[in-house]
Amino acid sequence: MQDGTSGEPWNSQVQKEQTYEYDTWTELTFDFSESSARTDFTKVVVQFNGENNYEAVTAYIDDFSYGAPVNPADDAEGSGNITWVGDACGYEVAANPSATGINTSANSIKYTDTGGQYANIQFELSDGATFDLSTKNKFKLKVFVPTPAVAHTQSKTLWLKLQDGTSGEPWNSQVQKEQTYEYDTWTELTFDFSESSARTDFTKVVVQFNGENNYEAVTAYIDDFSYTN
Repeated sequence: MQDGTSGEPWNSQVQKEQTYEYDTWTELTFDFSESSARTDFTKVVVQFNGENNYEAVTAYIDDFSYGAPVNPADDAEGSGNITWVGDACGYEVAANPSATGINTSANSIKYTDTGGQYANIQFELSDGATFDLSTKNKFKLKVFVPTPAVAHTQSKTLWLKLQDGTSGEPWNSQVQKEQTYEYDTWTELTFDFSESSARTDFTKVVVQFNGENNYEAVTAYIDDFSYTN
């Protein structure tokens, strides 16, 4: 890790090393937690077999990522990395109900609340990871909600909540953002949590249509969920 704005960035660099074996793919993790107070790094350097030598090296790298977790995303086409869990709510990959406008993909995620008081779908980061809202604090997704057969009294609102899943009562310390939608059209919604950029304890995302503490049934579709800045 180097400060690329410096004339001699190597003078203030920090370096980590990992060994590998020939002829096999190996996943390597480089932990710079000891330098967590540094704020001047702008450059990453990847270097096989050290420096100040003249040996030739052919190597391959793949799936480079910064931090944990790998950015959670789901496009409902099989390339996502989110494991959704329904809380009194059904979840399944289903055909796109309206492949028009901003979403012409084949599939989407069908959300089926049959009247659960606090129904939602959610996912949690693995391996003790938390969201770093100081660098990335926005979530995006597309939503499509068909006009319900029985009119809703609740507002047409999607809630997105961040929670500490390690807490026994994660809702007590959650933060929540809301966006409105219209029936029968795909809409892209952005949820901005920049006001919570100092929080480092969030491990869980909760997606909830039409609020909570009600018994109205909701069928909805989401797609192209992403975590972004």
